[in-house]
Amino acid sequence: MRICVRLGAAMAAIAIFVCAPHAAAQSRYAAVIGVDAYSEELSPHAGAVADARAVAEAFAAVGFEVELVEDPRQGDIRRAAFWLSDQLGRADDDALGVFYFAGHVAQTDGLTFLLGTDARAGDALEIVETGVPASYIVSQLDSAENTPNFIVLDITAPSEAAQRLGLPRGSGAFDTPDGGMIILSDYPGHAPPPRAQVSSIFTQAFIDFINDERSGLARRLETLRVRVYEDTDRLRRVWMAGSIEADGFRLAAPEPEEDEANGEPASAVITLRDTERETTAEPATGARFHDAEIFFATDREPVFANADFTLSDSQADQLSFGAARVLVAPGLTRGDLEPPAWWEFENLDGDDARPGLRALDLRDQDAFFANVRGIVQRTDERAAFVYVHGFATPPEEAVIRTARLHHELGFDGAPIAFIWPSQGEASALGYDRDAVAVDRAAARLERFLEFVVERTGAERVHVIAHALGARAALRATINVAERRGVRAFGEVILAAPDIDAAQLASLAQGAAAAAERITIYGSVTDPSITEARRYAGDVRRASELSGADGSLDDLELPEAFEFIEASDVRTDIFSAGDTGPFASIIEDMGELLATHAPPSERSRTILIERETLEGRT
Repeated sequence: MRICVRLGAAMAAIAIFVCAPHAAAQSRYAAVIGVDAYSEELSPHAGAVADARAVAEAFAAVGFEVELVEDPRQGDIRRAAFWLSDQLGRADDDALGVFYFAGHVAQTDGLTFLLGTDARAGDALEIVETGVPASYIVSQLDSAENTPNFIVLDITAPSEAAQRLGLPRGSGAFDTPDGGMIILSDYPGHAPPPRAQVSSIFTQAFIDFINDERSGLARRLETLRVRVYEDTDRLRRVWMAGSIEADGFRLAAPEPEEDEANGEPASAVITLRDTERETTAEPATGARFHDAEIFFATDREPVFANADFTLSDSQADQLSFGAARVLVAPGLTRGDLEPPAWWEFENLDGDDARPGLRALDLRDQDAFFANVRGIVQRTDERAAFVYVHGFATPPEEAVIRTARLHHELGFDGAPIAFIWPSQGEASALGYDRDAVAVDRAAARLERFLEFVVERTGAERVHVIAHALGARAALRATINVAERRGVRAFGEVILAAPDIDAAQLASLAQGAAAAAERITIYGSVTDPSITEARRYAGDVRRASELSGADGSLDDLELPEAFEFIEASDVRTDIFSAGDTGPFASIIEDMGELLATHAPPSERSRTILIERETLEGRT
């Protein structure tokens, strides 16, 4: 099990490690590098040397032996890394090392290179020849056989060469030092604003991070990420990867906080800011609406009356396929993301200017998959998601919810709803009928998911399932992957899953083999779970598990599972009639689907300390 996360009322960074006090006599070394004097071909990097000097002074003030290197060539960067490795190798096993670099970084062929003043960038090959691979820095630190070590990359401006050569921005992926961490800061997708202070915002925040003796490492990492993000008007990010087993920066380790009730250390959980957003309940005249096409498959029985087509509450013997057009209100955009290019736009007013289902029609199977494949091929991600609704959901609500999810997630791919015959009735009898219906639908969902994997051309097929729908979705994804003998799915997201906790444990290994990751947004406040607990004989649901009370740890879920506690935010975007705001969970889900990053690298997560989780049993 990787991590236990809590969504709530604040936002910042995630730290996935355990903090422990270090010895007072611990040896500490820092190689600090700043590069300003790049050629015009790369573009000068004003301020990097000044930042490096300020960081070096901060390290020295708290007892580090520092090697400061200004405007180095390639060989100088390598020598600084070797110096750090040599010092650590001569010291005790618990010595702490930090490699700090402020300057241009380039990535090509998935590899990351640190650039010195002699770097050349006529083409990608010259970058490889004249840059220092990040992997070299990691190997030098690992050769010292100490822990923990940090690599800190302060990428404060895009290189002219990176833009000219069409290289990806920032840093590519590379391994973390053994038992250590990578801390990286850049402006993803943005040109940096003009520098208005002597030290950059990241440098100022990082120096305060070094000097903070009162907080544990996890809290300092949280503060660092939040401060940089907010002080740059949410343009600059701090990314973190890896884990450590010692709080190396602390000069005097404070005593762990205790729970007054039982004397146990306070539990650590992770939260997201529940950001309020304005929605447009009554759009202005002439508003520009998004007219979305949503695909669906269903095992509901189609009903035809004159020229009208509807889906009944009865379960059919076979699948039907179709498409729906949904008008999405313009006030429901996620951030400043542009909708997919294949969506249509209309200027409407009067009674027509109301979001909702506009049309529903059936299509034969071949035409359906040809249409979906056409959408997938027109997108950059080559992806599709299948949404499986929960308890008490009429078919039109399932379609509208799929459109809204697709829109607010900023998802670049084809949106598909699987509509099973829920009775649409929030009662004990309705729940019993829905539980039977969703179990019967599981085999048809399984068949449909296999079709989506085989016939849409999607490189990644994601599954998003809510409440009771998660029961069918989890079994279906497992069976498809087992039959195909491969990991068939990308992200599987289970929102407030209405699954017996013991059943989740029995399915966990199969699910881990079926998908790249299974993310559970747990909630005890989701209306569907509140009802389910009452109707299901008060048996604990998977959504109600907690990392803080140990119930989650008892299941010993595989590493592919990520559990995010979402009880403090609204997850009822998946329920009928919702109007928002849901920014925290939507932002996190959107970032997950866009980047496939773990919680440790997503911008909305925050580690906080909580003694209890209210409402848990």
